[in-house]
Amino acid sequence: MEMATKGVVLNERIVSEVWQRQILTRPLRTMAGQEIEVIYGGRRSCSHGPDFHQAIIVFDGELRRGDVEVHVHAADWYGHRHHLDPAYDNVILHVVMWQTNDATPCKFNGEVAPVLCVTPHLAADVDELPSLLAAHPYVPFRCAEKCDEDQVLATLDMAGEQRLLNKAASIEGTLPVLEPEEALYRAIMIALGYVRNTAAFAEVAEIVPFSLLRAIALGEKDVDRPLALQAILLGKAGLLPFQRVRRSADADTESSCLLSDGDQLYEKRLAGKWDELRICDDGLRCTNPWRFGGVRPDNYPTRRLVGAAELFASLANEGLCKSLLGLLRNPDPRAARRALEMTLMVRASYPYWQRHCDFGRQHAMARSAGDGAANAENCAFLIGKARAAEIIVNAILPFAIAYGQATSDDRLLHAAIATYRGYPFSAGNEITRYMTALLLGAQRASDLRTAQRQQGLLHIYKSWCVDKRCADCLLGQLRVA
Repeated sequence: MEMATKGVVLNERIVSEVWQRQILTRPLRTMAGQEIEVIYGGRRSCSHGPDFHQAIIVFDGELRRGDVEVHVHAADWYGHRHHLDPAYDNVILHVVMWQTNDATPCKFNGEVAPVLCVTPHLAADVDELPSLLAAHPYVPFRCAEKCDEDQVLATLDMAGEQRLLNKAASIEGTLPVLEPEEALYRAIMIALGYVRNTAAFAEVAEIVPFSLLRAIALGEKDVDRPLALQAILLGKAGLLPFQRVRRSADADTESSCLLSDGDQLYEKRLAGKWDELRICDDGLRCTNPWRFGGVRPDNYPTRRLVGAAELFASLANEGLCKSLLGLLRNPDPRAARRALEMTLMVRASYPYWQRHCDFGRQHAMARSAGDGAANAENCAFLIGKARAAEIIVNAILPFAIAYGQATSDDRLLHAAIATYRGYPFSAGNEITRYMTALLLGAQRASDLRTAQRQQGLLHIYKSWCVDKRCADCLLGQLRVA
């Protein structure tokens, strides 16, 4: 929301700038009278959800970590329907320019977020804020600015390898209680879940083990395997059309659409297959909430589960370990990488998923009036090259190291490490972009070059940056040296 005061338009961007730069007089007090000390205002976000993540704030002597949401008016919390969206449950402070009523921001989980009205704490008059901000542009802090850049890159390599070994150790810890196929399957499912749906994908992998998927697939004709696995995964996830109650927080710009006769037939066949498979159903369903809000249509959990079904149907004959680890044993790491990517990239067997991002919701690319052939080609991939690379780096390579160590298979172990070290970097995400700017400057993103360095950014961020433990950070040690 925007508001004009004496010809100056105030909007959320300006309030966010005030919070980020902390152009505020102290002491700060919430509307309830709590004195607060801002240790860290949070990492600014450009995606769905709160405006700042991982803030560290002391409330009357009690240190809290969480998110910060910014608005012009306190009432915007309800106007933007954040009270219906669990993505805002971790908000520890609601920062507003004006508190125009007594309404307190109630979160989806029933808790209330404290409100800080910044107007009494501004270091300048409200009307002067835009010119003040323009005169003093925000300069991101670069914590490694005084470090030798070669040392920074070497540190990222080391941190990336540590993250890989940490993941491998976590998987190796499950091997005494899980069959190797199940451990690899769970790692792949988690990699398909993205950040917002990781927990739900992990739960589906537990209640629908790979042994069950494989048994179902081998009991079907080759052509019918994808449909059967789609039915069991979506049914156990509670995402089949008749199981759904779409909440308003899940709404987005993708429009609902009328189904063609072919699409209606597909949904009918899917429901029929689910009814058929429920004969051996144990009644377990995914209890974790599914997140659609703020998720790109290509990454909707329905579409990703359909992609998982297509992938596991294609690997049912030989199994996961034989199929995937066999490709990794290629002595040429680049050839191994390409072979794994080609295996993991799967297309939709049914035209329905070439046109839809969810049940009854047409994919935006399918509606596009542009290059129809190119759009159809992009929509046909349920797991594309970028996601295949993420699965390899975050699931298959850590598993290969864990399995290689557990079975004393040095060839597999060395192949996984060699592939990892030479794997090219991806487009990254919000955190890797933030860390790149923090350590190297946004213009130096090309210096990352490898996925290992991107993983190093994530390792440093999660190990030290989140808690602002700068003195303990690997790069902090470089500055001291």
